[in-house]
Amino acid sequence: MRSDDTTAIQHQHEAFIQKICASEVVWCLENKDGVALSNSWEYTNGQGEPLGLICFWSEEAKAKVCAKDEWFDYHTISIPLDDFIEIFCLGMANDGFFLGTDFDSNMYGHEIDPLDLILEIHDALKKMAKKIKLKNYPNMQILVNDIEDLMNG
Repeated sequence: MRSDDTTAIQHQHEAFIQKICASEVVWCLENKDGVALSNSWEYTNGQGEPLGLICFWSEEAKAKVCAKDEWFDYHTISIPLDDFIEIFCLGMANDGFFLGTDFDSNMYGHEIDPLDLILEIHDALKKMAKKIKLKNYPNMQILVNDIEDLMNG
């Protein structure tokens, strides 16, 4: 991938963070079997196999564009930001999945560890002076502290 492509994808990811923090909604593709799964282009497991990847979008229209080819029978679903953090990101981290943000119709986008994404969301919310209420944590800072302890421990 060319460096200008990498820069564009990074800017697209940063815009994803800003949009989901502002709207408090994340979009995903789903069918009767569950969410749309893919494989990472960047990350592999210990056996050299690509890690599983689930894509999320900041806008419904961006997700709809990707409901084609192998995902032709998928539809968009909206996910509240608190559920995205606590259910999807934490669950994906636990299951060893990576996350794709605002992938385009060619399935190119930013890939990130879900725990790193939570930290980025937290930073963006702080800069916006915005708080979200979590169901399983008294506040976002406690979740962030737990993640940082896990990453540093």
